[in-house]
Parts: sequence; C-alpha cells; structure tokens
Amino acid sequence: MTKTKFRTSALRGLTVLSTSVLLVSCVVPERHYNEAVEGARAEASAHQKTAIAMVELNRRLERAETVLANREADLLNKQVMIERKDLSASQLAKERDDAALIVDQLRGELGRVGDHLRAFSDQKNSLAASLDAAEERLAGIQVVADGQNRLRLLVRDLTLAIHAPLVEGHVVLGADDQATTIRIPIGRGFDGDGGELHPEYKLLLRQIASVVAEYPELGVEIAELPTSGERLPEELIVRLQRIADELQGGGLSYERVVFSLPTDAIAAAEPATEASEDSWKNGPGSLELKIKRQAAR
Repeated sequence: MTKTKFRTSALRGLTVLSTSVLLVSCVVPERHYNEAVEGARAEASAHQKTAIAMVELNRRLERAETVLANREADLLNKQVMIERKDLSASQLAKERDDAALIVDQLRGELGRVGDHLRAFSDQKNSLAASLDAAEERLAGIQVVADGQNRLRLLVRDLTLAIHAPLVEGHVVLGADDQATTIRIPIGRGFDGDGGELHPEYKLLLRQIASVVAEYPELGVEIAELPTSGERLPEELIVRLQRIADELQGGGLSYERVVFSLPTDAIAAAEPATEASEDSWKNGPGSLELKIKRQAAR
C-alpha cells in the first residue's frame, strides 16, 4: 500500500466514525457522546501516528533500498574490476610465459649461432693458416723462380760478354739451380813461372766482373782446382789475389769475392803438374769461378 492510499483510508475511517458518533449522539446521553468522541479522536490520532510512522518507515525503506542498490552496483563494479584484473593477470601471466618461451628459444638459437660462429671461426683460422702456408710456399717458389730467372739472365749476359772465348773453347760456362760456373784452364791464365796473368786472361776476368757487378745480390767464389799435386798455400793465395784484383778492376768489389782453398793445401808441398788437353773442363787444372747468391753477413 502506498502513502496516498494509506492517508485516504485513514480519513475515510475518521469520517465514518464521526458520522456514527453523530448518529449515536442523537440517541445516547451527552456523556457517552463525549467519551465516544474522545475515543474516536484518540483512535484517529493513533491512526494518524501510525500513518506517519508508516510513511517514515517507507522513506527509510526507500533509502535502504537505494543504499542497497548503490552497494550492489558498487559491488558489481568491483566484481567486474576484479574479473578484469584477474583476466589481465591471466593475460600477463600468459604473455610472461610466452615471453619466457621465446627467450628460451632465442637462447637456443643464439647457442646454435654461437656454435656455427665458432665452427666458422675455426674454419676461417684453418683457411687463414692454409693461406699463409700457401703464400709462404708461393713466396719461396717466387724467390726461387726469381733467382733462377736472374741466373738465366746472368748466363745470357755472360754469354754475350765472353762470346768469343766460349766459341773458341777457351772457357766453359755452366749453370745449375745454385750457381753459374766458369772454368778457365790455368795454363792459359798465368805465364810459365805462374807469376803474372796473361793480358787476354785479365781482359776475360774484367769482362766477367763487369757483368756480375750488375747483379748486387751475387758474389764470386774463386778456386784453383788441383791436378796431381798441390801448390803451396802462400803461392795459391797470391794467384787468387791477382785474380781478385782483376775482378775488382772490372767493377766487382773485394767484399763480393771469396777465396776457396783446398783443405789439404797447407800439408801439400809437391809442385802441381799442368792438366792435359781438355781435362780442365771437368775441374782439375782449371781456375773455377762460382757466381752465386752471397751469404748473409
């Protein structure tokens, strides 16, 4: 029942009561009439108080319903927020797990890449070592090739410089990978007593020296190869020194000339015998000039 309906009913009851009292007052004494009126008024006042209390209760109920509705709405909002937070937390947890999985995968990939890089590095180092070794071998081959090429050029230049003695057979020219060798018979170099060089011999030595001087990396090792006997060391050194002097006169410095003495020359005292015919071409009885790369000093 609403507030309006309650008030209407109360007024209607009061009116009926008043009418009843008036009707009764016509037939009852005045005292009873007054008592009835007072009773009706008291009852009406009680009904009025009851109506007011009911109205106040309705107001409180409405306020309570409003508060309850607000609280329910707030609770619903909080529940929605909690659900959202739970969902966000769940999503964050899932994203964290996914990120951890991706990190693990990336670590695995990085490990494999590191293994590949180490393998590539080892291969690179191996290839670099092989390349260095190949370059070193190539450099050695190039040095040998350059040396052989220089020796070929030297042989060519010597052939041109002493062409006439070579053609006449007075000089032998040979070469291998180590040196270029020139042999001249001792009998054509020195006079009978072995003291002085023949003029044509001097010219030949100077022609050889002028060619060798153009190859600064080369030097000349001179030796007198024995026949059946050995010369005294002093005599041998004098003869070799005269040859060195002629080489120096042709432009070859003394620093590039080396004497080669037989190991048993000092012990031998028997005079040497001259070589016969062409035996000097094989060594004994010849003056030998070995033109080769100088040793490092």
